Amino acid sequence: MARRPLARAGLAALALVLGCAPAARVPVAPPALVPAPEVQRLVDPRPAPTGPSWLGGDVASSAAVGDGRWIWIFGDTLLGNVRADCPGGASYCDRVVDERPDRTMIANSVGVMTRGPDGALRPLEKHWRTVAGMPAPLFEAAAPGELLWPLAVAEVDGVLLIAASRHTRAAGLRSLGSVLVRVEHPGAPPDRWGYTRHPLPGDVVDPEREPLLWSTALVPEGAHVYVVGRRGDGPASRTVLARLRAADVRRADWRPAPEYLLDAPDGGAPVWSRDLDPARLHVVEGLPGTSEAALVCVRRRGCWTYRIAPLDDAIHLYTAPRLTGPWRDRGVAYEIPGLGETYSAYAAKEHPELGGAVSYNVNVANGSLAEAVRAAEEWPAFYVPRMLAPP
Repeated sequence: MARRPLARAGLAALALVLGCAPAARVPVAPPALVPAPEVQRLVDPRPAPTGPSWLGGDVASSAAVGDGRWIWIFGDTLLGNVRADCPGGASYCDRVVDERPDRTMIANSVGVMTRGPDGALRPLEKHWRTVAGMPAPLFEAAAPGELLWPLAVAEVDGVLLIAASRHTRAAGLRSLGSVLVRVEHPGAPPDRWGYTRHPLPGDVVDPEREPLLWSTALVPEGAHVYVVGRRGDGPASRTVLARLRAADVRRADWRPAPEYLLDAPDGGAPVWSRDLDPARLHVVEGLPGTSEAALVCVRRRGCWTYRIAPLDDAIHLYTAPRLTGPWRDRGVAYEIPGLGETYSAYAAKEHPELGGAVSYNVNVANGSLAEAVRAAEEWPAFYVPRMLAPP
């Protein structure tokens, strides 16, 4: 497949860093995204003043939580040491992952991005917890031995809502179910957050049945926050929808009571129902399923999202007049170089605070932690969200 040359993002990316990001608009054709070095520096690893440094994190979703403050969430996070006094103007170099297994990786971490008095965005400050002197994930699972992988984040009426997938290290990528994490005061330092966990009804995780999971994306729109789900696995997976009342999420005694978008029994227009019938779940036309995505909707204008198909090396743009579709594949926005059979790209996500910059992640295709650690130390950009922007 032909590759576009790696180019610097020009005035548009520089404008984002200087604080004059353009207003969101619905794309009508795939922009020719290119690597954005000035934006990349906002996300890159930096040496920590004390303790281990953040060396890279999975997935990368973001949401605004106030004037000039954005929260980024990461899944599995590598920790260790890194240098900033690097040759050639590189923002970091010499990543060394901590060799102690209990300090190498934590299940999730959080970044905070703020805008300075001059209007420019400041680099992400990364956060996790420290328990008994040991690094620990910011969000813990309820059951012993389980962990949470955050996949999507949204601000809902002052509350931070995070859609996460439950896992164990032994189960690997097989999800044990979906859970919503609710943070009531996201303006506090993340390592001091209090949060509650709310299992989402409607998951199907029986290995003998087609999986149904509700942690792909969160889309606040009007009176609801829409929960984007995935039915099936791999290239044949499909997108399905549920929704929650935004006003209910703000209540301290909240318990998720989703409505599901179902096909009408008489073949008419799809209907929203509290009673889930998996056989009648409406499949969103034109939008393949994925396990992690970011969908952006502008009221009365339309929606769009980016997607990397399983085992593919191209980021496609999809657009729709509304969240329920129909969606249309607008074509390739960026072709990812250097993957081959060794590496896998995933989690293409737009970040509105960066004026439409798009991130994606690269990991080893075989999922081996040892191979990932080796790649992180030998390949500077590995496992750090890659930032793209229009030229």
